[in-house]
Order: sequence, then C-alpha cells, then structure tokens
Amino acid sequence: MSAQVMRPGTPQHEGQEFLSGTDEELAVAMRHYLAYSGRFTVPDMASTENSTRRVIHEVEMSSYPNWIGTTQERVVHIKGDILELSTVHPLVISGIEQRSFLTWRKLPRLT
Repeated sequence: MSAQVMRPGTPQHEGQEFLSGTDEELAVAMRHYLAYSGRFTVPDMASTENSTRRVIHEVEMSSYPNWIGTTQERVVHIKGDILELSTVHPLVISGIEQRSFLTWRKLPRLT
C-alpha cells in the first residue's frame, strides 16, 4: 500500500535546483504533503464487533516519521464504483480535531 496526499496550492520554490529550497520553503512543502507506505491487512468481518469494514495499514515508511512502525486503521465504505477511506479516530491538525477522508472512483474499462 502506498498513499501520497498533497494539498492543492502548494507554493513553488524560488530556486530551480532539485530538492532545494530555503528552510521556510521546505517547511511549507512538508506541511502540504503526506506520504506513507507498507503492508495492509483487511480483518475478517466475522471477527469484528460490528459490521464496519476496516483496513489496517502497517506503516514502514512515512514522510511523517512518528507514523513509522505504527498501524493506521481506516474505515472502508464502498458504494458502486466509489471507495472511501476515512480515519477511525480524529487527527489533530493545526490544533483542530478532524477526520480525514479519501475518495476514489473506479474508472470504466478501456476497450
């Protein structure tokens, strides 16, 4: 599993050298981007307390180092061709508790 999330409107750096920037530019870029990857498991629905589908991400690499070695649990909602993952517990972002949602739509088969 690999997730890459970037906030729209991230400002470009003034310099053109790859992976360079002022400390402020790099800090702003970090606040606008999250990436993590690792294995994932889908618990058996029969073993859960309720009928909520979940996926467990076992984080092996992350741009947010505090997540490395942790598990991140997500609620799964599937309706038709739409897949939505959301955080189980609120995250504190900029001092505000909030839940995050990611939504995908399955593309039609190309012929």
